[in-house]
Amino acid sequence: MTGYSLDSLLDGYSLDQIVMFYNQGFDWEEIKATVLVNKLIEAITGKRPKSSSKSKSISDKPDLAKFHKIYGDKIKRKKGK
Repeated sequence: MTGYSLDSLLDGYSLDQIVMFYNQGFDWEEIKATVLVNKLIEAITGKRPKSSSKSKSISDKPDLAKFHKIYGDKIKRKKGK
């Protein structure tokens, strides 16, 4: 799934990193499967499928209101920085 051999993963990465690669690999395979199914539907019906409600809206700007709601005053900065 990742293109790396098991030995090189175990020698060069921590267990946390290997688990992260594994999880991202599953996410990637799910995305590829969704694209394939959508292309097949488009080819068979001639219509573009509607986007699913699962798709996340990704913005370049952070949601500061949500950040402050989650973290509040937990993060402190030194004065003057």
